[in-house]
Amino acid sequence: MSLPSLPQAGEVPKQAKLFIGQIGRTTDETDLKTLLGQHGEVLDVTLIKDKVTGTSKGCAFVVMANRIEAEAAILALDKQHTIPGMPNTLQVSFAKGEVGAPG
Repeated sequence: MSLPSLPQAGEVPKQAKLFIGQIGRTTDETDLKTLLGQHGEVLDVTLIKDKVTGTSKGCAFVVMANRIEAEAAILALDKQHTIPGMPNTLQVSFAKGEVGAPG
């Protein structure tokens, strides 16, 4: 399996997908778009939901317009920000399969 390549000099960075954990079951797409939108353009938000109940599992995937904005969101939010009502800080990282994603 090959990994996506990094942009070359002068090339516009491609969109990047982030994994967001510890968001809370009441956090919705608009909340995440507003929060991450402070760090760049959010193209898509997908909450991970239970197939039977339809309730949030407390995590989501967010697609940012480019890698630079995604990195800015990670630096600003990962283990730095807590969603109101949640005991733990957000986990923000590149989704698996993205360049720079953990194992």
